[in-house]
Amino acid sequence: MTRRLAVGVVVILVTASCGSGTGGEAAPGEDVDRTTTTTLSGEPTIAEWAEPYFIVVDVANLRAWGTDELTREEWDAFEAPAGFFKDSVDNYVMTDSVWLRSPGAERDGPTERQQLNGIEFEHIVDVVEPPTPIDSDGLLGRHRLIKYHRLTWPALDGNWIRLLVSPVGDEYLLVNREPDRVDDYGPLPEGWSHRELPLESDLTLEFRGEISNIRDSIGDLYQGPVDLDD
Repeated sequence: MTRRLAVGVVVILVTASCGSGTGGEAAPGEDVDRTTTTTLSGEPTIAEWAEPYFIVVDVANLRAWGTDELTREEWDAFEAPAGFFKDSVDNYVMTDSVWLRSPGAERDGPTERQQLNGIEFEHIVDVVEPPTPIDSDGLLGRHRLIKYHRLTWPALDGNWIRLLVSPVGDEYLLVNREPDRVDDYGPLPEGWSHRELPLESDLTLEFRGEISNIRDSIGDLYQGPVDLDD
């Protein structure tokens, strides 16, 4: 089943090949609302599988370039060339991440690539709006970008997805996390909340076009808005 979502997002639900668990204390299909900062112990499992993905930004053109050809140690030693800065290390919470095209390309196909100090990077994102704080306490920050990106979450036993819900009901899906975080939830501004869903079938989602990136104070990154409800 395929559904069109807000801001050029497509979500595809595929029948799972293995059973799904519920995790936590909720029954299958039951939402779990959590709005406070908690520790990792006893919480629903937000699994992390993928190898880290490293990103640099072309300052003049506000284009992001990424690579998975480095280890974390090599990334620490990597020096971005003049006109670029080292932006982030993405630690995805899904099993599969495919860049469908570079921004500006007319159709899906191989991404634009270039060598930066001996490492091949691919053009993955154009920044439309730089990061700005959502609240006065700096708990959430938002920036807008353009990307064409397919992400897949499997319905393995005990796996959940997490949504960040805005005061007007827009929902943003957790896509990557800081590996060295201490808490499992960052504090949220008034009116914002978390919603968690157990995966009962594999989930494949495509971002196509302009979306919002929202990062919280512990480094969790949410993207959307999405609509995962029937």
